[in-house]
Amino acid sequence: MRLVKIAPILILLSICPSLTADDASPATPTVEFHIAGKQPDDSAKLAVFHWGLEVLKSANFNTVNESQLLRQSVPLIQDHYRAALVSDYVLIRYDRPTAIKAVSGDIKVYDIVIGLARHDQVISSLFTVDDEGRVVSHEKYAGVLSHEVAKALSIPERF
Repeated sequence: MRLVKIAPILILLSICPSLTADDASPATPTVEFHIAGKQPDDSAKLAVFHWGLEVLKSANFNTVNESQLLRQSVPLIQDHYRAALVSDYVLIRYDRPTAIKAVSGDIKVYDIVIGLARHDQVISSLFTVDDEGRVVSHEKYAGVLSHEVAKALSIPERF
């Protein structure tokens, strides 16, 4: 697994407008691909980063803000999270908690985990690890890969 920091400060300011609560500078993201046999280049990682943020922002529900509505127990969330981590997934990781405005409300995240177990153009799961270390499941999101992201991940288009 090769980690690539999305580095130049001008790019960081444009791709990561959210500021942390503790600092006026943007958090530094990295994008990791945990996909068998695939190591996309930096431009593909940048495309996946932008897309991943949009998917998270589109989430209508999460297990912290709507726990009574979703009725998912901590063990169930943990089981689904572990299942995502043993299949193909993309990880977007910040060096410190980052505030993101989603449809479901404001959230602070360290990690965004996008499950790709379906091997088509629809993601299988969406999780975050928040500023308290909790694994949070997100539901009802725009989970179809864009043409650019499908190409970056070498996933055949079916739509």
